[in-house]
Amino acid sequence: MNPVIALQPTEDESSAIVLLEAPLDASTVRNLVKMNRNAEIIWRAELPHPNSADCYVSCGVDADANVVATTWSGYRVLLAGDTGIVLSYEFVK
Repeated sequence: MNPVIALQPTEDESSAIVLLEAPLDASTVRNLVKMNRNAEIIWRAELPHPNSADCYVSCGVDADANVVATTWSGYRVLLAGDTGIVLSYEFVK
């Protein structure tokens, strides 16, 4: 597994949102995951444009337990905290 860049525990502390370092030789990387206490991946976050070269560069958890993340290409993405599915996104760069 790639090195961890950021780790945000969920409110109930049963899992964590983990931002992994993207490999330099990859173009599209789903490097944002939710892991349980046993380090098992629960979900791997979708990207707003899955067929383009991109990866996540920052993340956090909002008051509704959804994940707010930013991609390298400049999108702010809202992800469902329980599934990692993209709920909405906007270009902010």
